[in-house]
Amino acid sequence: MTFCMTDEKFQMLAIERTSPFCYGCYKVVGSIGDDSGLCTGCGSDDLMRHLNGVGAFG
Repeated sequence: MTFCMTDEKFQMLAIERTSPFCYGCYKVVGSIGDDSGLCTGCGSDDLMRHLNGVGAFG
């Protein structure tokens, strides 16, 4: 049996399991609009991703 995941599948999995994180506000944030990629707190477009139990990574 061969198990193969494409980069797209890994990316989708990472996005599903992580939350947007604003380093400027230093907190997990929602994003403005539909996947606009902007912090709801300060409006920054430089968001990282946060994984519970691991922390933020960019």
